[in-house]
Amino acid sequence: MSVSTDVLASTLAYVLEQETEAVKRRHAFLDYADKAGGIVEIDGGSKIQVPVAVKDHSVITYHDDGYEATDETIQDVLNYAEYGWAFWTAPIAISAKRRLENSGERAVIDLYTAHLKSVMDSMGRNLNAQILNGSLTGTGLQTLYGGTVATAGTGFLEGGAKASQNNVVGGLSKATYNIPGWTNAWASGSGAFATNGISGMNSIQTQILTVHQGPKPVDLVIASEAAFRLYKAGLFVNERYVAQSELDAGRMNLMFAGAPVVADLAMSVAGRANEDIFSMYFLNFAGVKLYFHSDARFSLVERGRALGYASDTWQVNVMAQLAGIHLGSLGVLTNADA
Repeated sequence: MSVSTDVLASTLAYVLEQETEAVKRRHAFLDYADKAGGIVEIDGGSKIQVPVAVKDHSVITYHDDGYEATDETIQDVLNYAEYGWAFWTAPIAISAKRRLENSGERAVIDLYTAHLKSVMDSMGRNLNAQILNGSLTGTGLQTLYGGTVATAGTGFLEGGAKASQNNVVGGLSKATYNIPGWTNAWASGSGAFATNGISGMNSIQTQILTVHQGPKPVDLVIASEAAFRLYKAGLFVNERYVAQSELDAGRMNLMFAGAPVVADLAMSVAGRANEDIFSMYFLNFAGVKLYFHSDARFSLVERGRALGYASDTWQVNVMAQLAGIHLGSLGVLTNADA
């Protein structure tokens, strides 16, 4: 006997919930963002608006005996970065013939479950890749990858000195608002991690420490596989791993400045050279958030029989956006894969 639509829908909803959790745990950015409050659900709106402090609100008066006049000069400190939504859909279609061939209740559920898992795996990989390397054009999703200062773009982090950063993030130009909260920390490995890698990492930590928001300077370091291997080799007998509980996701984690260091294959993109190679991200989730629409955080929609085809379709919907909030809390080590 064929499975009913209600049973199939409830089963797929349960599988989707499990797969959504699995996608988070599979990718370090999503996993640690979720743990550190870097994932936010909101109900809607045509734009995501986040306040950015671009000036000092008032002047500090340093008193001697307390009777001096206080400087009451104040100014509006806020501007707003705006981000449009990225909307992704992926169909799940089973032909009527295939469904009849698997007409038993368990067989049909297994068939749909296999297709749903495949779709979720693909969507999760693409979401993670676009966030980390920005190589998937046309997605509508913002990215951490901002290239070098010589090639102005819209990615959040740039491989260049703060004074020269000029990307436009959320409609706000770094060149216009060249302030601690809107320019990212940066250091270069200069193509030689053994010589410059650890010192570059320490420099980024120092830069973030002076301006960061949130309770600690760095929540997570995401490294390319090559940079992770070189960092591990550079630690020698002093290497330290995180607690066993942190290894549940199956990752090898090292530590830096109290933050886990994890490798992600999505960091490596063929054809990039010199400062276009982003080897390590230093992330503070007070500085960057991943927003999801509350009704489209991997939601499943039944579409019914496809018009003109003998197939039954469902659709997975994602409506999300990456938002830079305080870029000074973020950093990048470039050209450190060798």
